[in-house]
Amino acid sequence: MQTTTIRGRVLDGSTGQALAGISVSVKDTRNSTSTDANGNFTIGISGQNGVLVLTSLGYQRKELVVSAKQVDITVRLQSLSTALQEVEVTVQARKRANTEASVLEERRKASIVQDAISAQLIERTGSNTTTQALQRVTGVTITDDKYVAVRGLGTAR
Repeated sequence: MQTTTIRGRVLDGSTGQALAGISVSVKDTRNSTSTDANGNFTIGISGQNGVLVLTSLGYQRKELVVSAKQVDITVRLQSLSTALQEVEVTVQARKRANTEASVLEERRKASIVQDAISAQLIERTGSNTTTQALQRVTGVTITDDKYVAVRGLGTAR
């Protein structure tokens, strides 16, 4: 079966600007390519006719029937006009707790009894492992480097 090379250019339907990165494929085959920075592409079709499928985020998918006689084509893609009705953004901020001052401030303001260890203290005491660092927290006991007992909670593996 004869292969015909189709050359084309993809433009924005509204502005006429060249579109880079548009996916161009031949339907029902594995043959695909994408447009270059100037919106140009080259792709081969088998036989006399083929269907080119052009897709990209933000643009409507377009299927275009091409024949072996059409070797240079220009395609205009229409942008998707999807409007958002309402967007809700929730942000949760947590104060940095890696300094001794921030750990002490958090402890002072807490409504429950808690303890923590700062990154500064871990560095200063030379704790190389999590086990060594946890041994400095009040109410925590480590046994055999694998069992953690937290006063008031029991034992956990």
